[in-house]
Amino acid sequence: MARFARLALWRQSHGPQGRPAARPDPGPPGPPEDPATAALRRYVAWCDRRLEAVAITEGLHLRLVGAVEGQTTITLRVRLAGTPTRADLRRLLTLGGAIGQALATSAARIVETAGGVEVQIPHPHPWTPTAEELAIHTQGLRRLAIGLDAYRRPVTLDLTAAPHLAAIGPTRRGKSAALAAALYGLALVLPPRRLAYLVLAKKAASWAPFAAAAGCLGVITDPAEQEAALAWLVEVLDQRAATGTKAPAILVLADDWHNLTAVAALAEPMAYLAALGGELAIHCWLTAQTTGTGAGFTQALEQNMTTRLVYGAGDTAAAARFAGRGGTGAELVGRHPGDAILIRDGEPQRVATAWLDPRLAAMLPPGELPTPWRERVYTANTTNTGVHRPAATPLASAHAAPRDALPEGAEVVYTGVDGVSGVDTPPTPWTPDHLPTPAEAAYIRAYRAGHSLNQTTATIYGSKNAKTAGLVKVATGGELSAAELAQIRSLAPEYAPNPQNAPGTIVQARADNPTALTPLAAVVTAEIPGEIDLETADGRALLGELWRSGELHWTSEE
Repeated sequence: MARFARLALWRQSHGPQGRPAARPDPGPPGPPEDPATAALRRYVAWCDRRLEAVAITEGLHLRLVGAVEGQTTITLRVRLAGTPTRADLRRLLTLGGAIGQALATSAARIVETAGGVEVQIPHPHPWTPTAEELAIHTQGLRRLAIGLDAYRRPVTLDLTAAPHLAAIGPTRRGKSAALAAALYGLALVLPPRRLAYLVLAKKAASWAPFAAAAGCLGVITDPAEQEAALAWLVEVLDQRAATGTKAPAILVLADDWHNLTAVAALAEPMAYLAALGGELAIHCWLTAQTTGTGAGFTQALEQNMTTRLVYGAGDTAAAARFAGRGGTGAELVGRHPGDAILIRDGEPQRVATAWLDPRLAAMLPPGELPTPWRERVYTANTTNTGVHRPAATPLASAHAAPRDALPEGAEVVYTGVDGVSGVDTPPTPWTPDHLPTPAEAAYIRAYRAGHSLNQTTATIYGSKNAKTAGLVKVATGGELSAAELAQIRSLAPEYAPNPQNAPGTIVQARADNPTALTPLAAVVTAEIPGEIDLETADGRALLGELWRSGELHWTSEE
């Protein structure tokens, strides 16, 4: 300790008159000190002696008032003894290099706080917090635990006040892990009706455990689909602006922004979302190794990313660029994964962000949300904002997809089960409330021959889900998943696929023998009586067959 502290200790031990004070009875010895704690105590004592040497050399009177062990740092709290002057404080705040040399580290960071001046030095044996540690402090969008401070207290963000977040710094510092841990905390406490999230990434493996979670819209690595997803989200924002809708909150997370924007046009729509989305519960998170236009940022996007996690920098200039302001000491952090400076409202704070065990994300409640951008063909329809928006119609058009364009003036011609000629996009989507009729099945097979399953389903039924995909597979003879089969049987409980029939043949159980299967074409082409007696089992069975074939319509549905 410095000279003032030593004088205080001397008076405490010798009394006011300089005579040795009576020593109290020490009492019985306590349990032996933990070796790690004893080693840390010796290390802090050594740091105290080294600080004293620097203070004496610089003519300052320092007092060590406490030491705190964090995850990645050891924080030494010091005070200027007596009545410090402004010049003394300025001199102390510029002694980072000298103190770092004395403490054998190049990363000593000196910060002025209300409780005194803090000297933050790297922990000799650092560790990174876990997502579980942070998740217990996350309560929703208004309280998201993003890390732990130097005193091991949770640091939380209010996403309703500062909706967007950027993690910036060199590779392998913990940026993606930090956002994955934060996303896990939100997904754990918010159901899909309150939060949906979309991940754009270069590497699917890092985010694959989230893909099956109930609130996940998708983990997208294909550049074209990433553009389509952001175009859809821009449309959602415009709809919310018109209607005032704010639920559910939607979070789009872009991992490795520089490399994403190198192959996909994402900067303009993301800037649009960042500028207007906060008020409408649309949040933008991203990770990047640097900032600026060369890294895919537009000026508007960068200015709206006011909350940042900075994981180190090569020099003070880069640190100021990453943080958006100078004097943060961000160039001195990041020696250990998760060690970062949180910039919030322009104020820097040292935090230790977390890492996520992938098994935790895989245990989130499963579910499936619709993916509208996969059900539409987007065109380069731009407005004065420069943001790509979807085409006016949700259906495919010749202009939107030249490769799949059909001859102009083509008409749908139904020629029975054997084939269809002149297939074109139907004028309106079909209602998925019955199994395809033989003519409809033939049409679906003909259209499917030149299009993907997603395109076929979205074009014919207007959207793709387990039911509509199942109907297309019924018509084309595709193998049904368990979810699709359940949806088909909700329409026709007796439906069963018959692998012995040709692909696309729709079969159903015969009324007289449920174990026998009859092609639906036979039912439809059979002679139908003018009247159906619903008092008999045969009449009720025939009514059901006509309903499921689509040949029967109630008056209210005409």
